[in-house]
Amino acid sequence: MVLFCISKLQRQAQYAYGQAEANRKRAFAHAFRSAEGSAAVREAIAETATTDFRYIESASEAELIEWKSAFYAMQELINAKKQTLHVLNRELGFGNGVGR
Repeated sequence: MVLFCISKLQRQAQYAYGQAEANRKRAFAHAFRSAEGSAAVREAIAETATTDFRYIESASEAELIEWKSAFYAMQELINAKKQTLHVLNRELGFGNGVGR
């Protein structure tokens, strides 16, 4: 259940990141088309115009990475707890025909 909740938040972060990237690219294309001068000058103008969009995009990407890391960390924690339970069951004699 915990992994389900984290994965849902991860999907939302992935969507927000995709939207931020699309907005940046759209703003870049608009600024590039609107600018005058050589291609290098137009590209420089477009890059400058989309600086704020890059900040938003990088913040969205950072949140996505946080949720991905949380998901993998929780998976590892669950697997470690399973391994601990397996070892305890073996030590107590459950599950191998010995014990109760």
